[in-house]
Amino acid sequence: VWVTPEPHHTVYEMAEAWHQVYKGNHNESMQTLVSLPLDKHIILKPGESCAIYVHSGARGDGGIVYDNKRHSASYEDSL
Repeated sequence: VWVTPEPHHTVYEMAEAWHQVYKGNHNESMQTLVSLPLDKHIILKPGESCAIYVHSGARGDGGIVYDNKRHSASYEDSL
C-alpha cells in the first residue's frame, strides 16, 4: 500500500512521490476481506486529501477489486 499527499493524476508515475505504508502477502480470495494494518497512520486535516494505491505484484494477477471504484476503468502501470 502506497500513499501520497499529491493528486494521483499528477504523480502516478513518479515513484519518489509515494511512500509505502504496508507490505505483505495474502492468499487470493473473492469472498474473504483481508486487513492491511498500516505501518504508518495516514493523517488528514480538514480539507486535505491523499491518494492511496494498493499494488499487487502477483504473477498473472487479474487486478485488485476496490469497493469504491468511481470509474469503469482503472489506470494500469508498467509494474
